[in-house]
Amino acid sequence: MNTPRKALFSVFIVVLSLLSAHSSRGMEKSRFELSATAGFNRSRLVPDNMVTNFGPFDQPAARFSGGINALYRLGAGSGIRTGLHYSLAGAQTGPQVGTDETGHEKGQFWFSRRLQFVEVPVHIVYRFDAGKIRPSLYFGPNIGFLFKARETLESDYGEEKYETDIKSKLNPVNLSAELGFGMSYRLNGRWALGISSSYLHGLTNQIKARTEGEQKTRDLRLLGSLIYVMQ
Repeated sequence: MNTPRKALFSVFIVVLSLLSAHSSRGMEKSRFELSATAGFNRSRLVPDNMVTNFGPFDQPAARFSGGINALYRLGAGSGIRTGLHYSLAGAQTGPQVGTDETGHEKGQFWFSRRLQFVEVPVHIVYRFDAGKIRPSLYFGPNIGFLFKARETLESDYGEEKYETDIKSKLNPVNLSAELGFGMSYRLNGRWALGISSSYLHGLTNQIKARTEGEQKTRDLRLLGSLIYVMQ
């Protein structure tokens, strides 16, 4: 386990111990919450150097993220949440000028990487009870399992798309550190609506072969959610 992963794991264990001790002082009876989320993911791939002849893939792209979550309340203001998410990541190169055989400019073209993950987040959640509106903070690791990866040539002058499967060139697991802020609005004792925004800082080099460079994910998400409280 490398140094960033050791540090992340140590912080997670320390905070979990503190929250467990805090909740044991007899606050509110623990309970489960289920939620479904969906929204937008502003995804980037940060290169350390050129990863292909067409790189770097440093231009952000708008993607989708969503899934289901289960939260176990340790006390009135703290809990542990995990879930199963589907998320699209990736990015694209900057635009380049396309020319014909005579050197005449036809327009612009670029290369895009589209990565599809099944993610398992493990979050420490702390909420501030303010009546019907409840702000919250959450953080923890997010483990992404890559199941599809494509590289595509696109243009603005009608050039036929060229797509390549690059999954074999990438690492199958992507570990990120996630930090987020949310707000929920209680509709009644059972249901609530929520909105949240989080930043995911990728810790894993996406490229298997180090000779091809280094590339890590950076994601900024805005999600809406429907929450069901199991009392």
